[in-house]
Amino acid sequence: MVLIMDNSKNFQKELSFELGNGQGSINTFTGRLLFSTPDANINIESYNLRVNHVYNSHFSLPGGLSSKCGNRWKLDIEQYI
Repeated sequence: MVLIMDNSKNFQKELSFELGNGQGSINTFTGRLLFSTPDANINIESYNLRVNHVYNSHFSLPGGLSSKCGNRWKLDIEQYI
């Protein structure tokens, strides 16, 4: 008998929780902890801009880059390729 684990991200179970001013989740397959806490929310007429600090226990920056937010933290508006 061969047991094949599904490594896709589509159907993995996550436990969600709220803590203080933020929301988080733990992926039960990978053990990844994801936590988000709001920093700013700007509403101008019909335009809405939200900025959150996000912690991802599996996040690492590409070589040569450093985060001003702390180890494994980033702003949700930051994108890396």
